[in-house]
Amino acid sequence: GVFSRTSKGAYFDLETYVNINWMVGLALRTEDFSDFGSTFDYKLSSKYDVNDEFSVRGSFSTGFRAPTVGQSNVRNVSTSFTPGGGLQEIATIPPTSTIGSFLGGTALEPEESESFTLGAVYESGDFFLTVDYFSIQVDGRISQTSDITLSDQDRADLVASGNPDALNLAAIRYFTNDFDTETTGVDIVANYSQEIWGGDMKYSFAYNYTNTEVT
Repeated sequence: GVFSRTSKGAYFDLETYVNINWMVGLALRTEDFSDFGSTFDYKLSSKYDVNDEFSVRGSFSTGFRAPTVGQSNVRNVSTSFTPGGGLQEIATIPPTSTIGSFLGGTALEPEESESFTLGAVYESGDFFLTVDYFSIQVDGRISQTSDITLSDQDRADLVASGNPDALNLAAIRYFTNDFDTETTGVDIVANYSQEIWGGDMKYSFAYNYTNTEVT
């Protein structure tokens, strides 16, 4: 098959200083997709210089990831052996196809997220350090269902409704907005520079801790 998508987007981004020590930012994004509608997202950010060496910063934002055209339209049938030595067909189908809808499939929606960060920056001479905490919540993450077994009655009903290819199917699966996750973590980055042996030396340290849970 041949499948396509079109989208139209508009973006706005502004950063300004409220005073000599305090900077704030605002970003807006709106986008309209031909296959699942429109989305609107934003980001608020701020950075405050406590003194010449130490600053604090933070942000809050929303986001999305559109389902791919392939996830919405993939169709694949594989043949495998059963434990008894026979053959069975298992199909990956579009969630909005007749068979997919019959077994609970619905049109894919974009994965949506909310995230915030809180961190600090320290800079003194040739030493530079940043420490940031982050939290990301993603709703409606897309994955494949497990195999959904078709009963004899399911196959009979599908064939009767004009789907003769269901006659040989043992099970089907499709992509769906399946689960939510929460990711939290910390980023630490440090740099130090010095002149040594007639040249420049730079020492770098980076550490990341990330934990993701299905909520």
